[in-house]
Amino acid sequence: MTYLIIHNSKDSRFKTLQKLLHEYLQKEFGTWEEIEKNPDLHLLGRDGESIGIEAAKDFQKTIVFKPFQEKYQIGIIDNSFNLTIEAQNSLLKTLEDQNPSTIFILLVDNEKNLLDTIISRSIKHYVKGKKKEDEDIEKPSVLDLELHDQFSIVETLAKEKNPKINKFLESITLFYRTEMNNALRNDDSEVAEQTREKLEVVQTTKTRLKGNANKRLALENMLLQLDRGL
Repeated sequence: MTYLIIHNSKDSRFKTLQKLLHEYLQKEFGTWEEIEKNPDLHLLGRDGESIGIEAAKDFQKTIVFKPFQEKYQIGIIDNSFNLTIEAQNSLLKTLEDQNPSTIFILLVDNEKNLLDTIISRSIKHYVKGKKKEDEDIEKPSVLDLELHDQFSIVETLAKEKNPKINKFLESITLFYRTEMNNALRNDDSEVAEQTREKLEVVQTTKTRLKGNANKRLALENMLLQLDRGL
């Protein structure tokens, strides 16, 4: 899971970061120093200087292991607008292939200061205001079908090549990302948590398919979990 916290105020970005950390870890962090002391929270970009590719690679290496004491490990990039193009590109595969127990949070003044490929992999959290593009994302029709109809679609889809399956999963991911973003913006923590869990199910399915799992079984298992509300 990757978040963008977007606002031109450092204080506002930090307050939203505190809120997200509390949601995931059920802990209060009053200062950056308290965040730095937690072994499962990894920081980059706090000095406000340009973040090059080597710094980005070193940062990624700190997040390859399982969480030490928390349910999640979280990589936080402050002032992420300081990431060079090369550094952002080096992050892409990590953001795409991250495991369910890893979360990335990028703090930025304006999303236009990041690559589109970074933005497309992230849940955008606007600290203030509302973006029109997040208001009306159409729900994939498959999610409204009965299970036996869903399974019929999956049976056909499993015979197709990966691009069609990827498009199917991305449409579901985009819908849930938008739902979660809206819930967070409206301070609806219950819906945000439910949607986050659904996103994790979809992400886990993507990971399994990349590991050559049986396509039909993996997709059916995903739909079963989504259907019964996890």
